[in-house]
Amino acid sequence: MASLTLKQSSLESVFRPRSIALVADDVSPGSAGDLLAGNLIAGGFPGPILPVHPSVQAVRGILAYATVEALPLAPELAVVAGAQVRLPAVVDALGRRGTKATLLVGTRGDAAGLPGTNALLEAARPHGLRLVGPNALGVFSPRHGLAAGLSHRLPLAGDIAFVSQSGTMLTAVLDAATSHGIGFSHLVALGNRIDLDVAEALDFLGQDGRTRAVLLYLEDIGDVRRFLSAARATARAKPVLVLRARMARSGAFAAGTPDRDATGTGSSDAVFDAAFRRAGLLRVPGLDALFEAVETLGMGLRVTGERLTIVSNGGGLGLLAADLLLEQGGQLAELSADTLRQLDAIAPGGWRRTNPIDLGGHADGPTYRQAIETVLEDKQAGTLLVVHGPSAEADPIAVADATLEALGRRARPLLTSWLGKATLGTVRARFGRHRIPCFETPQQAVAAFMHLVRYERNQRLLQRVPPSVSDLLATDADRARSLMAAALPSEGEADLDPKAAQDVLAAYGLTVAVDAHPRSGVRPLALRVREDLVFGSVIELRHGGQAASRGEIPGIALPPLDLILARDLLDTVGLDDPSDRAHEAMTVALLQVAQMIVDQHMLAAVELDPIVVDGGRVRIGGARLRVRASGRRRLAIRPYPKQLETSARMEDGTEAAIRPIRPEDAPAIEAMIARTTGNDLRLRFFASIASLSSAMIARLTQIDYDREMALVAILPENDTDTIGGVVRISADPDNRRAEYAVLLRSDLKGKGLGRALMRLILSYADERGIQEVYGEVLRENRAMLALSSELGFTRHRSEEDPDILEVRWRRPSP
Repeated sequence: MASLTLKQSSLESVFRPRSIALVADDVSPGSAGDLLAGNLIAGGFPGPILPVHPSVQAVRGILAYATVEALPLAPELAVVAGAQVRLPAVVDALGRRGTKATLLVGTRGDAAGLPGTNALLEAARPHGLRLVGPNALGVFSPRHGLAAGLSHRLPLAGDIAFVSQSGTMLTAVLDAATSHGIGFSHLVALGNRIDLDVAEALDFLGQDGRTRAVLLYLEDIGDVRRFLSAARATARAKPVLVLRARMARSGAFAAGTPDRDATGTGSSDAVFDAAFRRAGLLRVPGLDALFEAVETLGMGLRVTGERLTIVSNGGGLGLLAADLLLEQGGQLAELSADTLRQLDAIAPGGWRRTNPIDLGGHADGPTYRQAIETVLEDKQAGTLLVVHGPSAEADPIAVADATLEALGRRARPLLTSWLGKATLGTVRARFGRHRIPCFETPQQAVAAFMHLVRYERNQRLLQRVPPSVSDLLATDADRARSLMAAALPSEGEADLDPKAAQDVLAAYGLTVAVDAHPRSGVRPLALRVREDLVFGSVIELRHGGQAASRGEIPGIALPPLDLILARDLLDTVGLDDPSDRAHEAMTVALLQVAQMIVDQHMLAAVELDPIVVDGGRVRIGGARLRVRASGRRRLAIRPYPKQLETSARMEDGTEAAIRPIRPEDAPAIEAMIARTTGNDLRLRFFASIASLSSAMIARLTQIDYDREMALVAILPENDTDTIGGVVRISADPDNRRAEYAVLLRSDLKGKGLGRALMRLILSYADERGIQEVYGEVLRENRAMLALSSELGFTRHRSEEDPDILEVRWRRPSP
């Protein structure tokens, strides 16, 4: 089994169809049908275009057919624009003809008159027909020649994908992108999203080799768990940028109801921010910022630190850029003394000897080249921003060429800003050929740099491996549950009395002390857990007690948490006590609260204020816990599935503890691989490897329990627990098929551990409702082939490689 990531269901028929039918009621000049036909032709689609109309012989010179049934072949994609009341019948006819996907194009901005969702889905599902829309603007894949939509212009070809919940936003982005010279791999405006949604589009684009980055315009996100799962998987592979209006309506509310603040009656925009950050997405505030980010992340530019060095030919230009950098929380690099001495011989006399570096208005190409080469040798310099303002004494194009010569083959991040429209196009093209972004103003370049910084912060949060928390949390979930159950009303909600609240918190290692007072000058904290109508339970942290400020923006996190996420939440708010002991104690307290939320479904709300952190102690001055008989909404992120913990006995009598993998298992997985022979690793990964990168180890241990599962076998050795084997399945988004993989430490082979792990993972797949589990096995891997046959797998030849067999297990019929 070579694959390390999910094999997602394909939307090839939507984005790369081999044939297209156009079904439109009106194809007269200027009509929607006529515009669609014109775009399909102008896009250069290489396959057959088949118009369907009952009374015209041809559309834009292409032979038309009277009915769908009369088509000479089954069109892979159908584009439909017509009377909305007829849509179910048209969808059914296309499904019967063998069409794989249908784009339901809307001709007005609302859904008035649309047939019911059920009617369209009932017409499509018996045929396995996928629906885009209704009320969609279109789908565009320039490299495939697909221009199926009501766009006034066609996109350039490139490697950026755009998924929009608004047709108007798609056309606006298309206009702006064209003016920036930015091309696209795919664009889609999804319309009403009764079938294809943002999450599934993300899954497809995340694995599309021609897509370097993904842009999203969102108003609501539908199925929260599915969206966050898809977003996290895609963000691990490529940048995902999100544009969402601060006043956008959430899908949880009726039309016309705005997002609410943190009152518990809606979903605040800050919660969306927290969710996007948790998934590794980068949120941008507007179209300009979107394209600033595209010109850096989309070009593959990455930064390894947060320091910036600015080189310019004008002091004012550099200082303005530095001001904006500091306002946005960025850092100016501190250059070494040796670098400053070398720059003394390059910069004009009397220069400030600091960053930003002012080369003066006389600076020409050789001057820029010397300065840039000097800065690039300084390891403290970080990312370099080169700025050039119009000058009568230097050719801007020659300066651009000198900048490229100075960079040479160095793999250092570089941004540029060339003022002066007369030469900007030429300079931008020169830099673009080397995938170096060029901006009209230094302010735009600094904003783009900060997008890179925030993106890398989110990626580090997504990929860092948290240390173990098993020794830090002492909880008694059953006791807490019984205390709350005793206080539950027959219906509705109720606050626990102070003693019961204190006992519930004590069951999670949290201490309530009514005399808890902070030391002078040290602000206490306050924590609240509330139920968000979109994301479920949300943790809010801010300063509390008498230090509370109504204007303070709280730190927000979605449970469950690990140590890294808890530390990040605490760092967002800040702790006045700088000691490591205080930070560790409060971090553990956040983990205890988060675990209580995960364990106790009937817990509706929590308020802890003040929370006093004194060295290594955390004391709660006031506590309010509210319980609900009906239980609360499910969490947006599926927590660790403790119910899957079990054990298995190996043939030599050794008892192995079996449990789902956890992020903190990364060191143990790395140790297991170190004790596995090269040949066994080759049979598992289909390649000769000595070890796995830290990023890959993180990917294997920080799994999304909502769509994949990995079980590890824990063995006691020398008074420590080690991992002896791991089995995993990765399910398609539709939960129908899942790929499996299994790896044992070489010294444990032949002892029945692999068989036990495989039986457990197949049992899990059966309970989850997965219809088929499959895997790829090298023909020479006789042991794996024998085990799969014993477990009921069938063998099938691989169409791609004769040395590989695909084995398949089907879920038993109920």
